[in-house]
Amino acid sequence: MKRHILCLLLLIPSVATRGDEEVRSIQEELRRRNIYFGEIDGRHSAELEEALKHYQRRKGLSATGQDDHDTLRSLGVVARGPNEPLPKELQLPDEPVLKSDTKIDVAAEAHEIAAGTGISVASIAPDAVAAGRRSHALSAADHAIPGTGGGAKLSDQATGKSPQSPRDLQEYVIAYLRAVSRNRLEDELHFYGDRVNYLGNGWVDRRIIEHSLRKYYAHWPHRSYSIIGAIDARALPHQGEIVVKFRTAFNLGNGTTKARGLTDNEIVINAATADPRIISITERRVHR
Repeated sequence: MKRHILCLLLLIPSVATRGDEEVRSIQEELRRRNIYFGEIDGRHSAELEEALKHYQRRKGLSATGQDDHDTLRSLGVVARGPNEPLPKELQLPDEPVLKSDTKIDVAAEAHEIAAGTGISVASIAPDAVAAGRRSHALSAADHAIPGTGGGAKLSDQATGKSPQSPRDLQEYVIAYLRAVSRNRLEDELHFYGDRVNYLGNGWVDRRIIEHSLRKYYAHWPHRSYSIIGAIDARALPHQGEIVVKFRTAFNLGNGTTKARGLTDNEIVINAATADPRIISITERRVHR
């Protein structure tokens, strides 16, 4: 009996070591993909959890931050079984695919723009400058709705404007998807307001969006998007806005590197002007 207990006690360190090695492998794989920048120490941490969530969102997995079987298999940390089908997420390259896969460093982008144009960094990213640090999000409370100026609310006359018809909105979304499929940057930028709550990066200046899009266009020069199914629209008359939800199929290419899939999208349009602009946009990969 004592010998049996002793054997079990001797096994415990080896089990723990294997566990640490698995975590270390996760850290190494995420580091190789430029997602995790912490220590390769085989220990769970908040930084590792956030890196896992980032990777899971990129691959269309459930973004739990946990090292579940699907995530381990996708990373190559555990082997695929002989009769186990190839997971769909592995069809995507190990690099950012969607625009939302890469967080925008607002201050860094602003400094790059300023260096090339001479425009003040403070005018492009005032919050990041005021905080004295690089920021991934600008507070919506500090910025006006595009076209209203100075943080003021939309006027009563503007909020009384009738919302666009479903047919108009369908055509608007189709025109937007055509614009983002072309390599004419100005076509896409025309749809955005002066400041946009942009793809999880908070409220950013349109010049920062332009700067980041140049990089995205260069990375994925061949792009096509199409609507899947009907759009869903909801008017917010008191704000003079329309919330539009739709699903798209995307196909991206750069030489032999290809990526395709589906995303669920939401845009908020400031419809209180003669030239409606997008003031908020989000996208989420659809995992099938």
